[in-house]
Amino acid sequence: MPAWGNAADGHIIPEQDRWDLVDYVKTFSPRFKSEPVPEPIQIPTPPYPSLKEVPASVIQEGRMVYRTLQCWSCHGNAGKGDGPSSNELVDDWETPIRPFDFTTGAFKFGDSPADVFRTFNTGLNGTPMPSFYDTILYPREAFPDLNAWKTQVKGKPMFSDEDLNDFGSTWRACPPRSTSTR
Repeated sequence: MPAWGNAADGHIIPEQDRWDLVDYVKTFSPRFKSEPVPEPIQIPTPPYPSLKEVPASVIQEGRMVYRTLQCWSCHGNAGKGDGPSSNELVDDWETPIRPFDFTTGAFKFGDSPADVFRTFNTGLNGTPMPSFYDTILYPREAFPDLNAWKTQVKGKPMFSDEDLNDFGSTWRACPPRSTSTR
């Protein structure tokens, strides 16, 4: 519970009380007793200490991943939460839910590289935000064709022909699942 901090830093709830609360909340769902605890994902050390030090080529690769994984369909091309499907999203209880607006900078589950990595790889249960763990490892199987990227918004294509060619060449360069190792 890193958002709660610790008592030494002036937080009122001591660590043991926080873990007691976690154990109590787990009693609300039988899943905690019946399902095995999954292995924790390994969160690597970020390769760059700050965004200012990230090379432009890495930013460009991140842009390609954002587009390839169709983050734009919910979050929009500029990350403002205004993608073509943004008005159709519902949570697990069928309540309408808005995609996150990245331009606010106020990330719900932490804004450190490790926090974003975790959210990206595990998804957010109860929301339309899926896990991309297997998808990012094997994009050739996840995206067999370019039809999803031919989406039009307000009569205009979401991506140019050049973008579509970039997507195709990126996927063709990725190994298929059968030859990849984890």
